[in-house]
Amino acid sequence: MKAILGTTIAGLALAFAPNPIPADTTPPTLRGVYERTGTGTGRCSLAPGPGDSADELYYAVEMWGPTQAPQGCVIVLAPGRYVINRPLRLGSFMTLQGADDRPGTRARTVLERASAPPYTGPLVTIGAQAQMTGSDPSPAQPPLTRNVSLRWLTLDGRADLVKGKEAFNILIARCIGCNIVGNISRNSPGLTSIAVYSARDLVVADNAILNNERDGLSVCAVEGETSLSRNVFADNGDMHLIIGGGSLGHEVVRGNVVRPSTRKAGGAFTFDTEPRWSHGFGGVIGGVKRDSLGRPIDYGDFSAVTFEGNIDRCGPACQYGTIIGTHLNANWGRGLDYPPPRPPRNGAKKIAPPDMRSWAVRNLRIPNTAGNDLDRVTIDYLGAGSLVDLSSGPRRQFRTSCTYNASPLIARNIDPNSSGRPYWSPGTLNTYGCIPCGSRGSDYGYPPPAPMCDGSHDR
Repeated sequence: MKAILGTTIAGLALAFAPNPIPADTTPPTLRGVYERTGTGTGRCSLAPGPGDSADELYYAVEMWGPTQAPQGCVIVLAPGRYVINRPLRLGSFMTLQGADDRPGTRARTVLERASAPPYTGPLVTIGAQAQMTGSDPSPAQPPLTRNVSLRWLTLDGRADLVKGKEAFNILIARCIGCNIVGNISRNSPGLTSIAVYSARDLVVADNAILNNERDGLSVCAVEGETSLSRNVFADNGDMHLIIGGGSLGHEVVRGNVVRPSTRKAGGAFTFDTEPRWSHGFGGVIGGVKRDSLGRPIDYGDFSAVTFEGNIDRCGPACQYGTIIGTHLNANWGRGLDYPPPRPPRNGAKKIAPPDMRSWAVRNLRIPNTAGNDLDRVTIDYLGAGSLVDLSSGPRRQFRTSCTYNASPLIARNIDPNSSGRPYWSPGTLNTYGCIPCGSRGSDYGYPPPAPMCDGSHDR
């Protein structure tokens, strides 16, 4: 989880950089086909330049599209390798796509991170967002970006040759009507492959998000009608899909699949409320602390989320499976928002400051399993208004390493085929909270794991 927090701090500056279009840049030799299709609209078809150069692609995105087709520009890439050595910034009413939606065409149309010299920024950015500071917690925001589509492409972060925490494949901020559809996003060396800082009416669907160094898809609070659907994840190094709290409108997380993986990861699907993740990214369209209507954002509120028909087949590689709530509390994983009344021997260690404490996941409704088929579920920090009922399911293998502040009345699942053991470890619900099996213990200044955290409950 600390990696998630790092994403915020490391990645902010990139999201807020301006969109430079050098005035004295000499246009590259144009080999593509450029055509006007209507008033303010156009289409261009491009192929890689000499040595897999993306110079003409940058020209189309930064110059031709904004000036010749500001109301609708479609850029179609022929199969080939396009070496990306600076952010490819897509503006409003722009579509960047492969030639067609066939898997073979998509696999051969590659935006690839430059490795000599190494480029450590995002491959594609959509929109920008002003950074909050201590002196200016609500800065003036740049204009919104609208109606952008990225589809039928492969984005290769070249994590084998390039290292950098800010090296995302796709970064989205303050975009209305963005569509990320039918892409492969792989090998990102950054702390996440696809980062969504803020958006309204966002669609991220039918993508394959594979073999990234850290997280696969990280979505902060969003607005409007949001769809995170039918994406496939495998072999990402931390969390496959992170869903931030505080969204407004209707956020549908449906039909996503985490495939069997060999790379060790933290979790498959994660409902996250860590303040320095959601808060630092800025939450929704309106800025850091408020939504677009000026209302405060509640990052513990998941009432907007519909979570249904998702499948976790990650296997043992995802040690926590689906994570509901996160364990950065006042005393770093004790399930409390305050220091324990009786600190452990030699004093409490690593007491988290208020701005780093997780919020309980509230108002999350997963009734009657909601068609989800999950290998394992870890309830870290579940709060009022939530109903997570996994009492039935296709494989009936819901387990938890530990529960924090979670009542069996809120999170319940008892399987008659589980040798008399409840699916849900009941949680200690004492002043110390509880220790997740295998991940907390004497290093944090607390006694060894409770008896409930044995091999029978954590496997």
